[in-house]
Amino acid sequence: MIAYFKRWTFFRWVRLIMGIAIFIRGVSTGEYLLYLAGAFVTFMAFANAGCGIEGCATNVRLPKSKIYHDGNVDKK
Repeated sequence: MIAYFKRWTFFRWVRLIMGIAIFIRGVSTGEYLLYLAGAFVTFMAFANAGCGIEGCATNVRLPKSKIYHDGNVDKK
């Protein structure tokens, strides 16, 4: 479990702290929308999903094949 958290970047930690803070604020004020927002931001930190400098993506590798408009597939 500790190895999982060692790979986290600074902004991933910021996202987690913000998500927890938003969730706690929702609990203290009784706002259900903040519950959802806090849970969503916290989930984004754990899933490593979100929009950043590198674009909206996770670290998933795509297959090395091209699909053309006419349906042909070019595999390498």
